[in-house]
Amino acid sequence: MNEAASKLKLELNISEPPNVELKAKISPYVSEHGTYRGIQLEYGSESTLLPFSLAERLCRYGVARSEFCSIVEKLRE
Repeated sequence: MNEAASKLKLELNISEPPNVELKAKISPYVSEHGTYRGIQLEYGSESTLLPFSLAERLCRYGVARSEFCSIVEKLRE
């Protein structure tokens, strides 16, 4: 990628991600269909709540980061 950027005379400005720990906990997920087991993710100042079943599927299908999936696996127990 750096070679392509230099050929196009582009300057890449890709910074390292901040060293922030991903935290997760089980939390109620409320939708119009009812209340379900959810997982609340906290990364720095951001917080996201999603259904636990969705988190498991994201890991099963290989579209989630390994760090996230290891947390989901621990919370499954």
